[in-house]
Amino acid sequence: MKKVIYPGSFDPFTKWHKDLLERTWEKFSHVIVWVGQNPDKKYMFSIPEKVEMIKWATKKWLNENLNVEVIPFSGLLVDFAFEKWVNTIVRWIRWAWDLEWESLLHWVWESQKLWIDTVFLLAKQDQTHVSSSTTKAILKEQWLIQDYVTLNVKHFLETRMMWQYLVWLTWTIWAGKSYITDSFVALWLEQNIPVYNIDLDKIWHRILETATDEWYVRVRQELISAFWDKIKKEDGFIDRKALWEIVFNNNEKRKKLDEILYTPIILKIRKEMVWKKWIILLNWALLAEAGITDLTNNNVVLIWVDKQVQQTRLSWRWHNSKQIETRINSQFSTSKKREVLWQKIEKTWYWNAIEFENNWNNSTQIKKIFNQMLSSVDVFWELRIKSVLAKLGMEDKWLEIYWKIKPMYDNPDRLYHNWFHVVACLNELYEVKEYLFNEEFIPLVFAIIFHDAVYNSSAKKWENENNSALLAEKILKDLNIEQDIIDRTKELIKLTASHTIDSNEISEKYMMIDFDLSILWQDWDKYYQYSKSIRWEYSIYSEKDYTAWRLSFLKWMLSRQIFQTPYFQEKYEKQAKLNIEKEITLLENSQKW
Repeated sequence: MKKVIYPGSFDPFTKWHKDLLERTWEKFSHVIVWVGQNPDKKYMFSIPEKVEMIKWATKKWLNENLNVEVIPFSGLLVDFAFEKWVNTIVRWIRWAWDLEWESLLHWVWESQKLWIDTVFLLAKQDQTHVSSSTTKAILKEQWLIQDYVTLNVKHFLETRMMWQYLVWLTWTIWAGKSYITDSFVALWLEQNIPVYNIDLDKIWHRILETATDEWYVRVRQELISAFWDKIKKEDGFIDRKALWEIVFNNNEKRKKLDEILYTPIILKIRKEMVWKKWIILLNWALLAEAGITDLTNNNVVLIWVDKQVQQTRLSWRWHNSKQIETRINSQFSTSKKREVLWQKIEKTWYWNAIEFENNWNNSTQIKKIFNQMLSSVDVFWELRIKSVLAKLGMEDKWLEIYWKIKPMYDNPDRLYHNWFHVVACLNELYEVKEYLFNEEFIPLVFAIIFHDAVYNSSAKKWENENNSALLAEKILKDLNIEQDIIDRTKELIKLTASHTIDSNEISEKYMMIDFDLSILWQDWDKYYQYSKSIRWEYSIYSEKDYTAWRLSFLKWMLSRQIFQTPYFQEKYEKQAKLNIEKEITLLENSQKW
């Protein structure tokens, strides 16, 4: 099997990088994507973040092509190639001056007599302008970068560079848009997270009725030309009511309207977002119809309502059944909106579309949907650390604790026990947040954040957990956190060493164990990647020793009840045991060879 290394710093991973990876795979049977860094350069993303970014950007393709590995490495590329016994490295040429540098690099590698050869790939002509630095420069001006990077990378960049967390809110007719919007905004503010609510109806109303810039004058002239003079007012602006009467029941004319308004609406949205930080809520009933979910990286909340409830609500305002029917037919149905949204999602392979049936008396459900949506946009968990510390009266300290603890998880040797493991556990915590008292919730947050802060695969039993607990105690004391919270945090961290409990006095103890083991119930593809990542972290051990240890651990897990709380038992126990059984079979078969 001919192996090749495709190296890069990938800060960030662009569509140009993705194209080169796919072309490399076509020429070689096994590709190792080597994610490294130059110690003399300052990067926006850590190596584990870049590994996660690449895996997400190529997820669908990787699932279909198993002979592709994405590996972090902090040393020299040629040393890595030699140790892995890979004698071919793929490099790329974008401009003439790239050839000069790459040739020099090849000759330096050749001088080390490690038998490393270089294969050069030319960038496609239409991608020569795509680069990591160009992408970041464009985003800084609030321009669109969808043609430069995949949506998961765009999401990472917006949060890291711009501190912008984007959410779409869309709905069917009379589904309670104002109520849900107000509820979401209130929940954000309750958690001390600033939010900007951008109503697209108001944006396109301004384009039609008040905007005086020359371009918008021309847009209105194009609309008048397309939809006749009857939509033109005496002052040259557009009569919205007349326009709607034309497009309500005419899909072709509706499509034409969307085409004309697309660019001016996007420009207005971009201008609205300039210099705004934290949550940016875009709300528009016609999102699916306009097909612009990529603006928020397919993070969408779709609100719908039972048809009978919908008609009841419409009758409060329109008593005529024909009027009601006309209003309902002016938008896609719930099923059509859902179909269009999922078509976009499947095409980009990145999403978190959340559906919510908004009938009556659902304040608890709104909070649950809100927390799910917050988990989908807060990819690095900065928003919620800020929120938790604000509740403790120290909002100004959130960045201090974040940048103290997160770099410890950014070690390139951590392919699984990195910050994304912490985020996954915290997201599980937010799934059940509504069932917890504050005195349970706060220690759980701190325990999850710190529980793998100190991590060494060659450490003695319980050593990592004890040192992580001591680190948590020191940092939390410096922040003047109450001693009772610190003590409970330390106790919860130590539980992750044994995954067992001697007493049943505190419910959050059970939760902590279940959160730490939540990877076990994921679908097989994700679980399999986890098992490979664990093997990577324990690469200092021989295959024989690692397999014996791993089998012993898995069989012990299988012999007991994995999850401690009824909530997790009911939802995840069965899938977790199926995954473990499958890994045991793979490991036992590997022993036979």
